[in-house]
Amino acid sequence: ARLTEECETAAQRELQAMREEQDRQASHWRQQLQEKDLQISVLSQKLERFPEGPKDAPAESASPDAAGNAPAAVGHVPAAGPSKEEVKLREQLQQVRAQFTKCVEALH
Repeated sequence: ARLTEECETAAQRELQAMREEQDRQASHWRQQLQEKDLQISVLSQKLERFPEGPKDAPAESASPDAAGNAPAAVGHVPAAGPSKEEVKLREQLQQVRAQFTKCVEALH
């Protein structure tokens, strides 16, 4: 009877230790998820500041100059795609989202 009681007590202690470890890990994951959520928000805000393309380019006068020539497109930047910084931010955002998804899945 005493041996059974000791085994039950040991099993209960082990179970309690496992529950505490699981609680610590879940708390750690929640903290990481909050940090990743903040990172996603910051990156999203940075991406929103980038121009969408030619529609954001300044409007230019279409009237010909004194010699009758069409005006040169001074200041017009052809749409060359996203800047290096924008590409880098988008990649970071994708990485953070992927990590966030993994963490959420691990919690479920």
